[in-house]
Amino acid sequence: GDDLKKSINLKISDLKDLMGKDDISPDDLKTATEALAAEAQEIGKIVYEAAQAKPEETNSAAEDAGEKVVDAEVVDDKVDEN
Repeated sequence: GDDLKKSINLKISDLKDLMGKDDISPDDLKTATEALAAEAQEIGKIVYEAAQAKPEETNSAAEDAGEKVVDAEVVDDKVDEN
């Protein structure tokens, strides 16, 4: 949680500092960007795990109201006579 947030903020700060330099090398930029991307993947992992742990909510508003939900398709019966 907080450790990941601090780590990401540090990586962002490092990348911003690097971008402010005139003598930045492509390798330095690549290394800093990859470090930040690795931390961002950790966020994705945490979000994915949280989504898997939470039961999926389906049609909660209709179920709360006691209504039966029916899938339907809108059909336009008008015929174009051009």
